[in-house]
Amino acid sequence: MDEKSKKEVTDGVKSKLVSQLTSGTTTSLDGMVNFANSAFTMLNLFGSDYGSFYNDVKDLIKPKYYLLTADRKLDMLSVSELEEKYLDAVTKEEQCVKGDEQK
Repeated sequence: MDEKSKKEVTDGVKSKLVSQLTSGTTTSLDGMVNFANSAFTMLNLFGSDYGSFYNDVKDLIKPKYYLLTADRKLDMLSVSELEEKYLDAVTKEEQCVKGDEQK
């Protein structure tokens, strides 16, 4: 394959990857990473130098990763808040039982 054809193919792969990541059709982090990895595999097969493009793609995916980890932290906080409420309820119950025993 001549260099012009290789460039057309690699430019098309890059364009499709950016389009897929920015269009919102791939919404899961795993889907985004898998699609990107497939695209980079194709670029690699054609001997494309994609160093700076790789960093740009990482920058496109990072916000999704940060959002996912933030959601997980919120879920964890929710569990700890439930734990705290449970412990408060148990403590209040114990205080009520002790108060009844002292009467």
